[in-house]
Amino acid sequence: MSQNTPPGSGGPVNTPAAPFEAGYVVAYNPVPMAHAVAQLASRLWQSALWFVLGLALWGGLWWWQREKWGMPWVLIVLVALGAVRLLVTLVRLLQARRNLGRISQGPALESGRSGLRLHTLEGAVLDLDWDDVKALRVAGLKLAAGPELVVEARQGKVWSVPLSFLDALPGTIDGGVRATSAGRHGLDLSGLDRIF
Repeated sequence: MSQNTPPGSGGPVNTPAAPFEAGYVVAYNPVPMAHAVAQLASRLWQSALWFVLGLALWGGLWWWQREKWGMPWVLIVLVALGAVRLLVTLVRLLQARRNLGRISQGPALESGRSGLRLHTLEGAVLDLDWDDVKALRVAGLKLAAGPELVVEARQGKVWSVPLSFLDALPGTIDGGVRATSAGRHGLDLSGLDRIF
């Protein structure tokens, strides 16, 4: 891993040591997450509208027939189910908006003959030689932003980013990494089998 130490700073800084010649680049892409935010916002408004209309209809029907029906158990259950659905959609929307705000601009992963250049969501840049790379794999659950692309070095996990933040599919990333590393490394896709 290439890290520069500025004179008098006392520690490494995550900046590229030399120009990097990338043969394959995966960039950050906010469009899929922005689409998810728009869909969830639309679903929230539709659910809220149907919830209010259903509550008014069933509430009015119960009020009209309250002598025959007694306690409105069906109405209470329907209101509870509708409220839970609204709450779940709201939580998912807030999470998607937070994830959209985390997505950076520019390249996320650059792969070249010498190794990898990794750009974190916070803006730091890490360079890894191919000899330092232990594994590239897909890990995580299909929750929130979804499974992550993880790069592990000899000292452990050094970089990860959700696949939904990137402009390339896992198979395409695998092919690009295999081509630029001369077949020494590829993306372990077995993690995708475990998330579904």
